[in-house]
Amino acid sequence: MPSYEQSRQLHHLRNQDFLEYSKMVARLVSGASLREVETQIDAFEDMNECNQKSTDEVTLKAEKFSFFLELQRPKVKNAIYEAGFDLGDFAEWLRDGRFSSDSQVRDLRRVLPDPAARETFLSGGAGSIGSAVSLIESRRNLQGENLKGPLALRQLARGLIKEMNDLKFSEIVAMKSDSDGAPAEGIRALRELDSQLKSFLQIFAE
Repeated sequence: MPSYEQSRQLHHLRNQDFLEYSKMVARLVSGASLREVETQIDAFEDMNECNQKSTDEVTLKAEKFSFFLELQRPKVKNAIYEAGFDLGDFAEWLRDGRFSSDSQVRDLRRVLPDPAARETFLSGGAGSIGSAVSLIESRRNLQGENLKGPLALRQLARGLIKEMNDLKFSEIVAMKSDSDGAPAEGIRALRELDSQLKSFLQIFAE
């Protein structure tokens, strides 16, 4: 795994000593491709930009550089910018521990464009990227055409429980009635589900 210090030296050789890439590779990263060298330099520049806004620069350097290498993967930074965020936000997510591993940085490409998953990620605590990805996966499984029988029922139940637990109080209040004061469609559907579940669970009653 490329280190922060090695990438710092590459950055210096390119921008201060104006050394050719071939000589940089020969001196520091023998066998590396041009793209790998560029990735290390770009990761250093991004981390340096974040460090300027951080009061814990040493910790970021020592523990988080691999996260910035993952940030260089295709479309990851674009996902951040297109969702209205920047590298400063990424630094905050790192400091908050929202990624359990560096490879999860790639999941921003899936999570940030998805409103529900993005909210789960941003409103959660440590490791919240995992919860956001689980939400996407559970929804995909619920929509899968090949799910049948007990497996489908189990995943539907878990998905419904998660959706209900994630509802905000304001959303629950909004469900109570339609504009004409009649019970909202969502409430009617839940009451029907409640009745069906009670009948179904009688099968398992002792």
